Amino acid sequence: TGRVSKIPERDHFESFVARESIRFLQRFSGRQPFFLICSFLKPHDPFMPAERFAQMFSPADMHLPQSWTNVDPKTAPEEVRKSITRNAPTPELRNREEALKRIAYYYANLAQMDDCAGAVLRELTRLGLADDTVVIYTSDHGEMLGAHGLWQKFQFYEESCGVPLIIRAPGVTKAGVCDTPVTQVSLLPTLAKLCDIPIKAKLVEDDFMQQLHDPAAARSKPVYAEYDL
Repeated sequence: TGRVSKIPERDHFESFVARESIRFLQRFSGRQPFFLICSFLKPHDPFMPAERFAQMFSPADMHLPQSWTNVDPKTAPEEVRKSITRNAPTPELRNREEALKRIAYYYANLAQMDDCAGAVLRELTRLGLADDTVVIYTSDHGEMLGAHGLWQKFQFYEESCGVPLIIRAPGVTKAGVCDTPVTQVSLLPTLAKLCDIPIKAKLVEDDFMQQLHDPAAARSKPVYAEYDL
């Protein structure tokens, strides 16, 4: 289910990544163009937030998704049925109270990661780089968090494969929400366009610059994904 971490907050991996990212910005930024990846682990399982963030979310305030117990085993795919009936890593999550605890710890994990990412963004602003830096927030997968009776990832439901993709490119992006699916494979050509870097190699996907200019712009290309092939 998860628990409050006994590790001091400053010793968590996210705190380390934030500190090293800030140190990088202070040491190298302003001299030349830079590319920095802040690879946080949270909110990934295990859900063991630092005490400060665990206190922000109570299991009593959490809600299970309506689909938690509404899956028809007669019509659900075999993989879904197996995952619901036998969740080997966390069998206790069939218990409602344990499931609510897990949701609370998940949001605490998320809040801790947000806090660390915010520290990096504040330093970017303090150094006067915010108006000349492209910032992208994304992830490799989502979290079912009880939807359809499922946890973790592994499924082609929105909660699992609809990962966040937030982009701020000063002077380029228009504020808004894009409802058109895009693929992370398009990040490379999009970043190249934003940074005015030519790519001579043939790529399998084109950029989504049009959606950055106008989030409401339509995009007809399908998004391809695979798992466990």
